[in-house]
Amino acid sequence: MDLNLPDIDGLKVIAKIREDSRTACIPVNILAGSNAGRDRKKSYEAGANSYLKKPVSYGALETLLHGVMDYWFKVALLPPR
Repeated sequence: MDLNLPDIDGLKVIAKIREDSRTACIPVNILAGSNAGRDRKKSYEAGANSYLKKPVSYGALETLLHGVMDYWFKVALLPPR
């Protein structure tokens, strides 16, 4: 999830995800350009599961995303559907 979406604030999207029982358990990861403490705090308060700083280089971004995917799809035990 990006916090700065063109038509709606990313925090509002998280709130919508969390308020619907069909989507409330979906993990939400923030991938943001900002490392500001207030953005991190607001994201976690809104229900984000993680907050990640966007790397500058494509290679670093690719490595980060592979790590996130490995964690959520291979390591984390998610609730049953």
